Amino acid sequence: MFEIAFNEIFMIMVIALIVVGPERLPGMARKAGALLGKMRRFVSNVKQDIEKEVKAEELKKIIQEQADSAGIHEIIEETRQTLQKAESDYYVDKADEADASLVNETLAKQDASQDAATAEPVPTGADAAARKSDSSDSNT
Repeated sequence: MFEIAFNEIFMIMVIALIVVGPERLPGMARKAGALLGKMRRFVSNVKQDIEKEVKAEELKKIIQEQADSAGIHEIIEETRQTLQKAESDYYVDKADEADASLVNETLAKQDASQDAATAEPVPTGADAAARKSDSSDSNT
């Protein structure tokens, strides 16, 4: 607030002594002290009331923010749904991979069977003997 130096207090006391007189000065000092104490208590009470109101307003804002924000149950449900969607996507991807590998195996078998059909058959033991006898008959 405002500052009062010792010299200023001394000057006020000298002027009060001259104006009021030495007989009434102690009574006036007691009254001034009592008034100063009441004033300090009043200011202190007003500060406390203001601080209480500010804290009450802050609490109201916090409560309102929490009421406006999503509740914990909503967050848990949202997380559960996201997890279920991710799990189903994972299984769909696994099924697609299995289908793709099955298709690849089938195509590989078809290619192998086509290669086998177009290639000359490998003679077995009976076929080889029959060919030898046919070739020896034609050579003679």
